[in-house]
Amino acid sequence: KNMPSPIALWHERVHAHQQKYSKFYFFTLYLWKYSFNARFRLQKEAEAFRAQYKYAQKAIPDRNKRSVYVNFMVKTLADPKYKLDINEKIAREIITK
Repeated sequence: KNMPSPIALWHERVHAHQQKYSKFYFFTLYLWKYSFNARFRLQKEAEAFRAQYKYAQKAIPDRNKRSVYVNFMVKTLADPKYKLDINEKIAREIITK
């Protein structure tokens, strides 16, 4: 089975923290906003991808491998599935900010 890498889990850890104190009503509101509000979704993903990027800087000492991983992150954030209407250049700026 493919297990998420510790670096990818860092990204999900940020999302868990974003929802940590949410009671049912607020969690439901969070999910609704995430699903239907692109600006909110971008804020949450930007925070998670930046944390993932910072963790990758420490966890991947090889510069070339780190570059490949960062490119993967950029392509992921710019992917149409997030419905953020951003290109890879903008995604890279967001992640490496």
